[in-house]
Amino acid sequence: MKNYKNFLLIVLAFLAGSAISLGTTLALAQSGDTNLIHGCVKNTLLPNAANLRIVGENVNCNANETALDWPKTASSGGNSDFVCVECIRRDILIRINQQNLINVNLDRAILSGSFLPNENFSGSSFVNAVLSGGIGVGESNFTDADLTNANLRGVNAHSTNYTRAKLTNADLSTGADLSNANFTDANLTDVNFTDSGLIGATNMDTATRTGIIWSNTTCPDGTNSDNNGDTCEGHLTP
Repeated sequence: MKNYKNFLLIVLAFLAGSAISLGTTLALAQSGDTNLIHGCVKNTLLPNAANLRIVGENVNCNANETALDWPKTASSGGNSDFVCVECIRRDILIRINQQNLINVNLDRAILSGSFLPNENFSGSSFVNAVLSGGIGVGESNFTDADLTNANLRGVNAHSTNYTRAKLTNADLSTGADLSNANFTDANLTDVNFTDSGLIGATNMDTATRTGIIWSNTTCPDGTNSDNNGDTCEGHLTP
């Protein structure tokens, strides 16, 4: 009986070791491409937890993670499908090697509920990205960024810089806070500002403003678009 128990323990140890080895093998390795940002995202996303970690190009993800790569530089019409729900600045999405997220391709990224204030997204691309759900990007810099068709409903974006940003057909409705934002030479064609707040926003008079939806919008001068003939035109100066 003793020999049988010893044999059983040896078999179990072997199987356990094999399982561990298999799990390590199944963890996806990074591509090694230095032109990409490399991350490992947990297979089961948890609220208020570090679901994504940035790693080096030759680092393997753990068995409970999936490798995720996306370009360092933006490219027109990109398709990154980067998912980082409830990202928290400096804890999950973080800065890459302590650098700001300049010229990053985040087209179609899902960043719902993330907290990313004071970030520098200059020149980055957010085409068809989802930045709704109470995401916080206050005081961030979107100079020359492309937010075409971006979902920004309810975004907390006070004091953000949208200088020369492309916001064509962006949805900035449903309580979006754009107070004190800078829209110098931005493209606001077909933007939806329904129920949004623009009080104190600057330089909107320099922006392209064709086809904007003004509805219950707090204009830069503090008046309501509904009381101004359903527009903020003529009320763009704080």
